[in-house]
Amino acid sequence: MIRPYLLAETNWKDLKERTIGLAILPWGATEAHNYHLPYATDNIDSDCLSAESARIAYEKGAKIIVLPTSDKRRKTVSLLDTRQMD
Repeated sequence: MIRPYLLAETNWKDLKERTIGLAILPWGATEAHNYHLPYATDNIDSDCLSAESARIAYEKGAKIIVLPTSDKRRKTVSLLDTRQMD
């Protein structure tokens, strides 16, 4: 099942007809987490948290999309019409 709020699962045809009010760029470090956790732990956490948050917002009518997770440390700016989140 395609989740339309995740860029990685949608396509250009569907996306070009939508208006996006908020784009989320999840990020996390790729680093060792001792012997018991994978290197991508931070990225996995970011993926899950952002996908679930976007699902909840999307189901309430938010025009939201989650970008693929980045492990780059950079600041992002998001545009949000807060009236859409009511």
